[in-house]
Amino acid sequence: MGIFAFGLERIGLVCLKAPRVTLAMLVAITAVALYGATRVELDDDLRKLFDSDRPIYQTYERFSAEFPAVENQILLLVEGAGLLERDTLTALRRLHLDLQFVDGVAGVVSMFSARSPPDEQGIARPLFPAELPRGDVLDSLIAELRGHPLLADKVLARDGTATLMVVSLANGADAYDRTEALLDDIDRLGTDLLGPHGVTVTATGIPALRHDILTSVRSDLHVLNLLGGIIAVMVCALFFRRPSLVFIASVPPLAAVAWTIGGLGLAGEPITAMNNVVPTLVLVIAFTDAMHMVYSVRRNLAAGASAMEAARRAVLHVGPACVMSVITTIIALLTLVFTDSAIIRLFGITGAIGMAAAYLAVITWIPVLTVVIAPSVAPAGTARQDSLFGRVAVSWSEAVTARVIAAAPTVAWTSAAVLLVTGWAYFQIEPRYDYRDYLAPSSPANQAIDRINDKLGGADALYVLIERKGGGQAEGDDPLSAVRQVHDAVMAAPAIGNAFSLASIADWVNRGRAATPVAMSDIAHALPEQYADRLVGRSGNAWLVAAYMPAAPAPETAARLRDLDRALDGVRVQHPGFDIAITGLIPVTALESGEMIAGLKRNLAAAVAIIIAVIGLAAGSPSLALLSLVPNLLSLTIVAAALYLIGSGFQFTSVVALTVAFGIAVDNTIHLIHRFRLEGGALAVDDALLATARKVGPVLIAATAVLSLGMSVTQLSDLPMVRLFGMLSIVVLCTSLVATLAILPALVSLASRGTLWARARTRRS
Repeated sequence: MGIFAFGLERIGLVCLKAPRVTLAMLVAITAVALYGATRVELDDDLRKLFDSDRPIYQTYERFSAEFPAVENQILLLVEGAGLLERDTLTALRRLHLDLQFVDGVAGVVSMFSARSPPDEQGIARPLFPAELPRGDVLDSLIAELRGHPLLADKVLARDGTATLMVVSLANGADAYDRTEALLDDIDRLGTDLLGPHGVTVTATGIPALRHDILTSVRSDLHVLNLLGGIIAVMVCALFFRRPSLVFIASVPPLAAVAWTIGGLGLAGEPITAMNNVVPTLVLVIAFTDAMHMVYSVRRNLAAGASAMEAARRAVLHVGPACVMSVITTIIALLTLVFTDSAIIRLFGITGAIGMAAAYLAVITWIPVLTVVIAPSVAPAGTARQDSLFGRVAVSWSEAVTARVIAAAPTVAWTSAAVLLVTGWAYFQIEPRYDYRDYLAPSSPANQAIDRINDKLGGADALYVLIERKGGGQAEGDDPLSAVRQVHDAVMAAPAIGNAFSLASIADWVNRGRAATPVAMSDIAHALPEQYADRLVGRSGNAWLVAAYMPAAPAPETAARLRDLDRALDGVRVQHPGFDIAITGLIPVTALESGEMIAGLKRNLAAAVAIIIAVIGLAAGSPSLALLSLVPNLLSLTIVAAALYLIGSGFQFTSVVALTVAFGIAVDNTIHLIHRFRLEGGALAVDDALLATARKVGPVLIAATAVLSLGMSVTQLSDLPMVRLFGMLSIVVLCTSLVATLAILPALVSLASRGTLWARARTRRS
């Protein structure tokens, strides 16, 4: 008896009743899927990573509704040694003006927007005259620029070599194609106007960063799947040698990828920066199951079976293990659905659907193609068909199994000790998140962040949202007084480079007007729209204090924000009529990432428990399931120990990769247990283990090679998180292979000796 697979393997037998009709249906389904793939959309919105019902995200949504323009703006970092020379300033002002005519631009703010403080008539004159002065007058103007309280160290660097221009986008301009065209126009204008002066213009800010992420995702979607498919086909060719067998093994994975991407396109679900690795996962998973099936087909053909009989035996003998392999992987992926992150939930659902597509492609295409193509594969009963790779794999598998059986007690105790040590390391690793891990290091927009940190007080924005409770007037509680106190508390906080609010504008307006200061309420009403929509909410019942600090990993940023939040408690006490909360994309990611990553770790533990229980149920042997726990856990904890030793924390990608890789790695265990139970009916335990190693070991090695080499293409991605996902997955898969072949047989052999010894004692008594 092998693995109980709920009868799902019999889908392949149904296909064999009418193979050519089934083949026509599969071709038609794949054609529809290819059409759907042309409609698939990409989504680069990292905010969805933290989309949840938690209070902090709900505050962020209210902030976005009240101040929609704040995080929908491109920052242009303009740099050059001669930035403040007259000719360069003239070209820079021309850029400011021309940008306002670029399609998709709603407005531009730069140092050319600056004004002198209002005079006695309330007129604030432009700081820059219509005709730029020369000589001492220009020097005086530049000195005023460098000392301007709303410009210095905020818009203009103290050394005069860098300045920021803020480009607000019109509604819909943050869509990928429109952003791409807008960025191209900005780059062209910047190069034409400022290039001759040795000045560069680099676009950054959330829309530009999102564009860079999406560009990398698009590239990955094509390059990774193409190269992964080529590598997998090459490994199949090395293992099977015969083109017909390679073709049979290669069609189902390619069809599964088409079904997955096409299904997303037809359902209107997007490819994101997180789930863009799903097609690659589907490809390599389908290849491994296809190799198990085709290996069985080849073995049966060589034994003299007809093509129909070889396909039938492959379905019945290997199909159940393939079913359980995909079920365990789906379970691992579906545990991600119970996280608070919308984008990770989508990854889990997309991955689970992709795994189901991979299984259906394998269990339908291979039997059908075997009947149609296999008669020309090889004469029945021919001599050994194994390639050199196959023969070496058989010898290695048998030799390793024989040695670990002979040293079973030593292997068992050693593996238990390693599991304890590495398991301890797993629980010591702290969560870590840095939004820049989702950006290509070579991205100019990403690199600009460091220069803004150095010269302009910081690139990471935080906002303090001040909302009137209930949306009504609070008696005796002045919102502008709250703004002032919040602004002062923010500026007193460590690491804050600068802050901007109605309070800072009031300070500027009232410079030199101590006798008759202008009220902040009058300032709020008189502000131009391009400033007002960043400081006063659309409803009129919300106000904002914006601050900037140097970019840092989430734990460091979170510590700063918690200190600031405690400092704001005093303001909350004095202004009970207002809700005062820190918000913005950076604060949300910094404050939420730790708990969400910890939740993913808990989900991983749940996935391990559920998967082992399912293996026990399917194998009809809880003892085998418990024994398989050791090698499978080792594949996780060894990786965790390596992360601990190099001082790396658990990131979203780390935990997701370990969860997915564990679901895949368990496949080795399932195939080994399934074959062992088939062999165990007629052989002693150790002999059955050797026969299992001989028949399953080579294909496990080949399948792991397909998986690992297929996942290795992720190292070509521009995105660090994709490379990390691939690297961790490869290490887990390779560790799982070694643990399955070198530890599980020793544990099974040792357990069987204990059972026999106990029975012998019972008989003697």
